[in-house]
Amino acid sequence: MTQLYLLAFRALRSLHSSPFIYLKKEQLRALNALLTQKSVIAYLPTGYGKSLIFQIYSKIRAPVLVVTPLTSLNEDQALRAKALGIRSLSHPTPDAWVSLLSELTFLSPESLLNTNWKHALAKAPPTLVVFDEAHCIDDWGHSFRPDYAEAFRWISKIKDSQIPLLLLTGSPSPKLRRFLSTSLTKTNRRALEIKIADYSRPDLSLHSIPHLSESEKFISLLETLKAHPLEKTIVYCLTRSLCESVSLRLQKEGIQAEPYHAGLSSYLRKKREVDFREDSFNPLVSTSAFGMGIDLKNLRRVIHFGVPPSPEDYLQQIGRAGRDGAGGEALILWSPSDFQRAANLLESSQTRLAPALFRLLALKRILTPTPPDTLQSALKAYFK
Repeated sequence: MTQLYLLAFRALRSLHSSPFIYLKKEQLRALNALLTQKSVIAYLPTGYGKSLIFQIYSKIRAPVLVVTPLTSLNEDQALRAKALGIRSLSHPTPDAWVSLLSELTFLSPESLLNTNWKHALAKAPPTLVVFDEAHCIDDWGHSFRPDYAEAFRWISKIKDSQIPLLLLTGSPSPKLRRFLSTSLTKTNRRALEIKIADYSRPDLSLHSIPHLSESEKFISLLETLKAHPLEKTIVYCLTRSLCESVSLRLQKEGIQAEPYHAGLSSYLRKKREVDFREDSFNPLVSTSAFGMGIDLKNLRRVIHFGVPPSPEDYLQQIGRAGRDGAGGEALILWSPSDFQRAANLLESSQTRLAPALFRLLALKRILTPTPPDTLQSALKAYFK
């Protein structure tokens, strides 16, 4: 273990010169397991520093392959790694991989199944394969993006089982834990499961505010934004059309809101990300398309206008507030019709309906805790 501390410390200092950056216990446990060729499933909350695990590993033992669900996430992660002095590529050619041009390579699951990439990885195996946002394997891999599950099954069998896998997610639901644990067992890999004991966010002030109508809900949103005009805020909406309509209504009330969703061009999405980061407008009204892998330290407030599909989505999205340690606030403004709207959306999607509706019902129970329980304690109990 002493040797690991030295390796990790040197790698950390090569990436961060600040003496105030240090490794947490769970990060060290993950590195120790991976460097002894043991796979790791790490359930760590948003903002905990999951990326630092594979960044440090890449400075000790390269090359590392990172599979992520979104092209924008790949590009963002690669740029941040480059800024730390890590040779990184997003969606390179298979020839570039074989030439060992990078320490970290970011790919989509669809690219991974390309024949040329399969040949390249057989010729030059990675020292570590990372599935970032690993809950997407289960959430998307069964219907919406079957290539995601297929890429995981294929990568699990490349070369031999000595190549460790690192599965990273901020969603520690019991169902996901069973799925990932069983999936790794089938690959004949020894695996360590890392999960922090408490997923509650005492640094965040959580509020569940029920309303009787959409108009009441909008008034609450407007009053909150006008009371805190300078505090960076994300307003999450369930659908693209709701993002557009809420943004337009806020603009008519003098609020500089802008929508963000997957229906916008990649150029416009990137521009909105940069403008929001630079305080050119506030708030950003978004679907779940914004936030995954985006490191925004000074976000003070997350507001849900309506309900997300599950407790896992809720936990991930509120976890983006207060990441600088200065605290933050998370409000969820909802009405009974929001749950029916979310259920209708789940029924029309390709997701597996029964477990999806079960998670939506669990969220409803969390948002309406029975005293003396609070929203914090109800959330903590669900993820226990």
